[in-house]
Amino acid sequence: MRTASLIATGLLAATLSFTAALSGPRHLSAASQAGKIHTGGENGSYHSTFCPLLKKVLNNAYFSYSCETSQGSQDNIERVKQTPTDIGYAQLDVFALDRAKNSVSAPLTAIRDDLGRECLFMVSKDRSLMNFGQISARAHELKFILPPRASGHTATFEFLQKIDPEGLGLATQVSYAKTTSEAIRKALQAGKGTVALFVQFPDPENERFKLVGSLGGHFIPVIDRNILHQTVDGAKIYFAEETLVENPKLWKTGTKVVTSCTPLVLFTGNPDHMAPGRERVDQQDLISTVRAAPRTQLIPQKGTLKSLWLETKALSARSLTKLLEATDKARDMAAPSLVVMKEKTKEYTRKAVEAVKPAWEATKEKAKQWGEKAKPAAQAVKEEASELRQKAAPYLAGAKEKAKELGQKALPALEAAKEKAKELGQKAAPYVEKAKEKASEYGEKARPFWERTKQRAKEMSEQALKAAREAARKAKEAGQEMIAGDKKPGLEGGPNSQ
Repeated sequence: MRTASLIATGLLAATLSFTAALSGPRHLSAASQAGKIHTGGENGSYHSTFCPLLKKVLNNAYFSYSCETSQGSQDNIERVKQTPTDIGYAQLDVFALDRAKNSVSAPLTAIRDDLGRECLFMVSKDRSLMNFGQISARAHELKFILPPRASGHTATFEFLQKIDPEGLGLATQVSYAKTTSEAIRKALQAGKGTVALFVQFPDPENERFKLVGSLGGHFIPVIDRNILHQTVDGAKIYFAEETLVENPKLWKTGTKVVTSCTPLVLFTGNPDHMAPGRERVDQQDLISTVRAAPRTQLIPQKGTLKSLWLETKALSARSLTKLLEATDKARDMAAPSLVVMKEKTKEYTRKAVEAVKPAWEATKEKAKQWGEKAKPAAQAVKEEASELRQKAAPYLAGAKEKAKELGQKALPALEAAKEKAKELGQKAAPYVEKAKEKASEYGEKARPFWERTKQRAKEMSEQALKAAREAARKAKEAGQEMIAGDKKPGLEGGPNSQ
């Protein structure tokens, strides 16, 4: 009865184990290790709008992930590099800049880039700055206040500098604020010649867009032919779109700006960089799961962002051409002044060198005069040092002779000490031999006692072994008697057990 019950229990456990093995352990193992989705600020769209939707899709596929705040795109990229199984949101331009740095072996891979587009905006109180052509041409003299250095906004600015080295790349007066809103506020409070840049989903109800209007600033489109020509792996990075930046009011229509917009990209660690095994399989499964999810499950279907995407639209080819021509014209008009500025810089440099030259020559001549005046003093010091060496020579020679004399006097005493030691060694030799003989004698006397001790230990060992064998025999007989007793009628397992 007891044996049959154990067998049944074992079969049930084996059946359950086999069923669990067939039920897809891939998702179960993935869920056992919680991952992170790196977003942005707590009140930003990445964290508050997009991440909860992605988290739900992953949970439905048995992947356990949590939404984590960060400093934005650039910070997210660095975090996922540290933990490749994590996921991150980023602007495509920032992601492309990182890919360019790791073109040989990309540690990250894009999962999706069809979740919406964030747009580039520059703001200023300087009404002479109306398009990116003017910004680029005057970058060398303008001040730029950017969001935190580790943010995606700053990475976008650096990307624009890289692709426009003779324009925005010449900007040197660049500072960083603690937050994006602070950067906007400082730039607008500074007045003329100061610009801030930020990247965001166009939303007139957002505090940053409202801040621009309340401080009397205006939006500057960040767009030109060079920006729109940028690609990564053959895909465009920027798209020209008409965006609403200020809602209509009773007395005026809403304000729209045509600017460059870059897709929001969802990324994770490249599974090709992982060792073959469970982690790599789970990573591939994660990527497949998110790519297979309908786009509608990953983007908001109601609310402000949904309505704003309906307001945002791509520009027609004709309108875009006009806009780019205006930007080119502004850059061309500013180009002569830039050339003049460079020439003036060269002229000012030449004049500065010429102005300093007389003073430099005078300084050289003065140094030469001081050198000539110092020569007699240096010669006097040199002669005095030579005289002192000559005076000290006899004393040094006397010291050497005295040391030699003392050494010669010490030799007899040293030889006498050696002879005395030898003599004492010879006198001690007989006593050493006697000690050796005595030790040998004691050893011979002790030998019989040692032999008797070994013999006694052997006898005791044999007695102990014999006793152990006898005890084992009796235990065996007792066991056999117990077994024979269990088979008698009336005991458990017999015919009368009922």
